[in-house]
Amino acid sequence: MVEAIQGVSVIVCRGDRFLLVRRARPPLQGQLAFPGGRVREGEPLEEAAQRELMEETGLATGAMKAVDNFSTDTEMASFHLHVFCAEAEGEARAGSDAASIHWLTLAQMNAMDGSITVDTLRLARKMAC
Repeated sequence: MVEAIQGVSVIVCRGDRFLLVRRARPPLQGQLAFPGGRVREGEPLEEAAQRELMEETGLATGAMKAVDNFSTDTEMASFHLHVFCAEAEGEARAGSDAASIHWLTLAQMNAMDGSITVDTLRLARKMAC
């Protein structure tokens, strides 16, 4: 059995809106998801989450809170995803693996059938800003 790739994801809320990125590259290209990506070898999970958030949105954050972890399969590989929640100041902009940035309410996310990842929607419902 192949070991799952370690990944991180960051939930950032402002008011009742969640920060989402449209994935620019596989896996899940074109889908809306929380910012995140792969953990580099030897990289602490929280540092990986902070790095991915900065690379994809230009936002920096301080302390993060671990809120979930789960395994998922994509068209490319199996991933074990570590999910963090954080506050971030500043204006988000699309960078590296993000084609675009979106601030969406849970109601807007629920209406986006098929263009948002299943796990992103599940986590947003669980966290509800």
